[in-house]
Amino acid sequence: MPKFSSLFRLMFLLLLAAVVPFFAQSQAPSSCTQALYFYELRQFSQALTLYDQCLMDHPEDGVMYYNRGKTWYELGYIDKALADFEAAIKLTPSFVQSYYALSEHYLSKREEPNAVRWMNELLARYPSSATAYNLRGWIYFNFNHIQLAYADFDKAIGLDSLHASAYNNRGASRYKLQDIEVASTTDLTLAKGDFLQALRLDPTLPNLHRNLGYIEYSLGNYAMAETLLNAAAEHNPKDAMVYYYRGLLYAKTNKPDAAIAQMDRALQYYPNLGIAWLEKGKIQYSKRRYTDALASFNGALTAEPTLEPEIRYQLARAYAAQFERDLMLEQLKLAQKLGYFDKLTAKQAFFSDAIFQNYSNWEAYKAFVKKLRSI
Repeated sequence: MPKFSSLFRLMFLLLLAAVVPFFAQSQAPSSCTQALYFYELRQFSQALTLYDQCLMDHPEDGVMYYNRGKTWYELGYIDKALADFEAAIKLTPSFVQSYYALSEHYLSKREEPNAVRWMNELLARYPSSATAYNLRGWIYFNFNHIQLAYADFDKAIGLDSLHASAYNNRGASRYKLQDIEVASTTDLTLAKGDFLQALRLDPTLPNLHRNLGYIEYSLGNYAMAETLLNAAAEHNPKDAMVYYYRGLLYAKTNKPDAAIAQMDRALQYYPNLGIAWLEKGKIQYSKRRYTDALASFNGALTAEPTLEPEIRYQLARAYAAQFERDLMLEQLKLAQKLGYFDKLTAKQAFFSDAIFQNYSNWEAYKAFVKKLRSI
C-alpha cells in the first residue's frame, strides 16, 4: 500500500499546529512583548535583539527561551535554537511546546532516537498526555515501527476518546500491522472506521479526506473515492499525496492521460515523491510511451532509492518493449540481486508477463529464467 508517511515532515508540522501555538506569551514586560510583536511581523532580526534584552532582564523565563529559539530557527541558526529549546525545558519543564519543537526538528532530520527522546521525557513528566502519545506514535510510524506506533495511537485514544488526530493516525497504521504487501478488506474496513470517527470529531484535519479517499479507492468505491479526494484537494491544494492518489484512481478507471496529469501535479509539489515517478512510468508504459516511461523510472530511482528493486524490474520491462535485450537482462539481474523476486507474486508476474516472451529463445535470457526458477 502506498506510504501515508512520504510527507512526514509536513504531517508532523500540521499535527503541532493543531495542538500548540507557534509561540507563547508570558507575563514578561516590554522588551519581551515587543519581541513577540516583531516575530509576528516576521522581522526576526529585530525580534532577536529584543529577546536578548528580554532574557538579560528575565534570565529564568523558559517561555522566552523557547520563543527566542523559534526566532533562531527562522534565521537558520539551528544549533542556537536547539540550545534555547533545551534551556526552556530546564527552566520551565511544564512548558510542553519546547519538547514538541525538539522532536519535530529531529524528526525532520530523520534522527529517530532524538525525536523519540523528547517525547519520552515529556511522557515521563505527563504520562496521561494523549497528544504526546499521538506524536510519539507518529514518529514511530515514520520509522516503520508500526506496532509501536499503533500502540501509541491506541493509548492516545484510550486517554482521550475525542482525539481526532489519533483516530486518523491509528487508521493509517491499521493496515500495516501485518507487514503485508496489500491490505486485507478487514484491515481497510477497520481503518475506514477510524477515519470516519476522526471525520465526525474534526472534519478540518488536513489529510483526513485524503486518507478516506484512498481507503474507498482500495475498497473499489471509486465514485466515493473521487468525491473525497476532490474535497481533500480543496482543503489542502498543495498536498502532493492527494494528486498521487487521484492519479491512481484515474489509472484504475481507464483515464491514463488524466492519471499522468495528476502524477505531474503531485511532483510539482513534491519532486522527490518516488512513488509518483514510479506510477507515472507504469502508466506511460501502458500507453506504449516507452521513452517517457524510462525517464520516469529513472526519476523514481533518483528521488527514492528504496524503491530500486521494483524500479529495476520496471526498467527491464521498458527496455524489453524497445527490444534492448542486453539492457533488459541487466535490469532483471539487478532486480533479482536486490531481492525483487523474493516475493512469490513478483516472480509469478514476471513468468506470465507477455513482454518477456519475445526473448524466450535467447540463451542468456533462458539461463536467467532457469536460475530464477531454481531459487
